[in-house]
Amino acid sequence: MERGFTVDYAHGMVLQSTWHAGEPTEAKLLGFIGGLGVESDRHSDPKIISYRCPECHLLLNYTT
Repeated sequence: MERGFTVDYAHGMVLQSTWHAGEPTEAKLLGFIGGLGVESDRHSDPKIISYRCPECHLLLNYTT
């Protein structure tokens, strides 16, 4: 298994979540760190597909 995190790009919109490999690193602007979220590339990160069991409600996530 590879470690990663789920990315949410929504800012007033509803978007499909993606998965990004590795540890989250804070995004920088002009070399400063400050409340900009985490670095990621929404165009190359795989989208997450979820499946839910209607009986036990188990939720499984897979990337495309």
